[in-house]
Formats: sequence, C-alpha cells, structure tokens
Amino acid sequence: MSKLINFYELLPDELKVKKVPNIGFKNHGISMPCRILISGSSNQGKTLSILNYLKLAQNGKKGQYDRITVITKKLEPLYEYIKMKNPKNVDIIEMADDDSVLPTIESFNGAEQNFVIFDDLINEKHLMKDIKEFFTRVRKLKPYTLNMCFITQDFRETNSTIRKNMKHLWLFKPTTEREKAMIAQDVPLLKNKQLWTRLEHKEHPDDPNNFLNVDINKNTVRINFEKINCC
Repeated sequence: MSKLINFYELLPDELKVKKVPNIGFKNHGISMPCRILISGSSNQGKTLSILNYLKLAQNGKKGQYDRITVITKKLEPLYEYIKMKNPKNVDIIEMADDDSVLPTIESFNGAEQNFVIFDDLINEKHLMKDIKEFFTRVRKLKPYTLNMCFITQDFRETNSTIRKNMKHLWLFKPTTEREKAMIAQDVPLLKNKQLWTRLEHKEHPDDPNNFLNVDINKNTVRINFEKINCC
C-alpha cells in the first residue's frame, strides 16, 4: 500500500501555521492550541482545575494567555476573583437569558493568545451551534490564537461535536461503573481500571478535587497535572 503524501509538510513557510510557545508545558502538559473538555459533578473542583492550569501557564510577568474570556450561565465568586486580580485581561460574559448571544470567533483579537471558558452551558441549546463552531473552525485559523475549555456536569450529555474535537479530557470521579463504561466508549484508554483506582487513592483519597487528565492525541494520562505511568 502506498504511503499518503503529507502536503502540509510541503507548504512554503509563509503558508505554514506558526507554532505558539507553550509556557509552563513541563508543569501542566497541555498542548497548544488547546481544546479541553472538563467533566464532573457539582462541587468536584472543575473551576478550580482550570484556574490551577491558568496559574501554571503563567510564567513570570508574561503568561501564556493575553486575554481570558469566561462565558457562563451564572457568575460565580472564583471568576469574579480572577477578574478582580486581572481587570484588564479578563472578560466575563453572562448568558442570563434565551436572548443572549455568544461573541463571534472573529471578535477575538488574532494578535493575542486567547483562552475561552464555556461554563455551565450544556442545557443552552440555542447557543450550542455557535459553541460547536469554536471547537471546529478554530482548527483552521492561523496563527493558533484561540484556545478553549468546555465545562460540563455530564460527559455523555455533552454535544458529540465537542467531544470529538477535544484534545484533552479532564475527568473527575464518575459516580457509577456504568458511567465509567460509557465514557470509555469514547476514550478507550479509560477502560484501564487501574487508572480509576489510582485516581481514587491519589495522596488524599477523600479529596474530590483529583481528576484524570487525558491527552487524547498522545494517549497519555496525568492525575491532575502530575505524570503517571498508566499502560
């Protein structure tokens, strides 16, 4: 069988997408550009996890992201806190009613590194078409300046387009074996029961804030941001 030619490698330099420096990669392991899906029940620490990532991506005065945009159904104190600490670099957009509209992809400054947080929007069906655009169209943008995460309380109920286009999955402890099996249908690596055991007994077994950090492309796993040998 003949090998397919990778025409991307033949592109002249002016057409190639420039690689973005990945500040703090050794500490967090998140590839750029990033599309993260964070799934867990209420009060498991989903928002805490993304704020910890943003802190790890901040290296001295110059961090990974020039602007952080939070798009949420309901404002919460942690987002107010980061806005208070970074008033010029953090935007918060509340989707308070059915008439609310998302900012367009084109409205983001292509000269800046942007990180967009979609939080608690799984039931906002009128917004889902536009959210899916973020997870599909940004792959074709150049340079890669738009990065994002989608925070959900239910992995299986999350739109399939978002699930298919995620590069990283952060998964807090599911409540049932059936739920684990359903997730493993999308992410076969998670059929490994040892991963769940390690998550449940990670240093502080009663701490609900531990999560599996799966790199979908590399087929590797961390617990929180710590490397582990899993397979």
